[in-house]
Amino acid sequence: MTMTNHIGPIPASVPVHSGVAKVAGRFEMPLAAAVVFLSPFNVIRVPGVYLTASDICVLVALFVLIITGRLTLAPFGRFSTIWYGGFLALAGGLLIGSIANQRLVEGAEVLAQYFFAMVIVPMVITRRSIDECHTLIGIFALSMCVASLHGIYLIEFATNPPLNFVSISGRLRGVVERSNEAAALGAMALVAVLYLGAERQIRRTIVLPAAAVILYGIFLTASNTGLFAAGIGAAVYTALQRTRRHIGNMLLLVAMGVLVIAVFGTDILPASFMNRVAGALTSADLSQAGSFDGRMELVQEGWDKAADHLFIGIGADGYRYISRFDQPVHNTYVLMLVEGGALSLAGLVMMFAGTAMLGIARTLYRPTRNRGAFVLAMALICLLVLNAFAHVFARFWIVPVVLVIALAVSGSDYPHGRSTPARKD
Repeated sequence: MTMTNHIGPIPASVPVHSGVAKVAGRFEMPLAAAVVFLSPFNVIRVPGVYLTASDICVLVALFVLIITGRLTLAPFGRFSTIWYGGFLALAGGLLIGSIANQRLVEGAEVLAQYFFAMVIVPMVITRRSIDECHTLIGIFALSMCVASLHGIYLIEFATNPPLNFVSISGRLRGVVERSNEAAALGAMALVAVLYLGAERQIRRTIVLPAAAVILYGIFLTASNTGLFAAGIGAAVYTALQRTRRHIGNMLLLVAMGVLVIAVFGTDILPASFMNRVAGALTSADLSQAGSFDGRMELVQEGWDKAADHLFIGIGADGYRYISRFDQPVHNTYVLMLVEGGALSLAGLVMMFAGTAMLGIARTLYRPTRNRGAFVLAMALICLLVLNAFAHVFARFWIVPVVLVIALAVSGSDYPHGRSTPARKD
């Protein structure tokens, strides 16, 4: 048995009996599905160590791929060069900064998390056929529907919900345990539902309720960033996809929301949303948008410090020690620039902007236009929300991105999933 990369086959490192490999291979796709479904459930993790239930499934799936000889070193086909190049730049900048500033322990911990998220996870859930990609994307959407329903129950019906699920101010944190991050995942799941509906992978009678549940979950987080990302993602996808079926789904969803508010008034909207988001929307005053002013102070501080760290950063997780606020800046671009220098920032942009370019390339051909629109919309959501978050090695971030890249390359590099050898350049 052999494992392949984009250059050619390499010998499998662990020879096994063909019967064992065949039996183990049956668990590979279910394990990938478990990785995807559990990825938003950040709450299920090993105490004291950032190792989630999804991560454990990744490790088991990785073992299965190794013993069956189906582990690929080019999970994204020809796009793997761009992805790995970006990762090496990102990690290299952080490593150089960590060594220069003697932050070896912190650097090793952060780099290990990034390596697991951006190298190991793609090896497990990519190299799929289009049908398999649709299945995994559907599982991600289902997972976020379940998470949203759980959040709706906690906010609307539960008494004194745990603070790791609902903040003191009443904002939904959910199974992700972070309000803005949960909203960003909701934005990606919303676009995923619209895509699956347009591809006729799910019925229209399911699209609208699923989208409504996810959208209400975003409202419960009272996240300006998440709501804006959802709007941008859905609008871009609709504009590029341009089919009557999808436009109809969007119009029905919007009409349903307008009708509900017209009948029941704004009282139906969550109190946290009205207090934190609605004021900024109606007045066009960003200072009313939650913690906007505080985050901008952090960003301004970061830009002020960036000039001194363009070539050699302060090292992974070092920003909190030089900030007068004693916390990392909530802007991944600025954080990478300060901690890893221009090299890390270039790597980050290369990975996510490269994903957007891959989507644009797919929109240029009619047979892949819908997929391209979906990939581009998801990439734009990621590029947008990176302005509001710190490090992004959490697996719930990476899994949706990996899925859309896998979908983008599935028809050309891996038309039949893992049974297809990686295409050579």
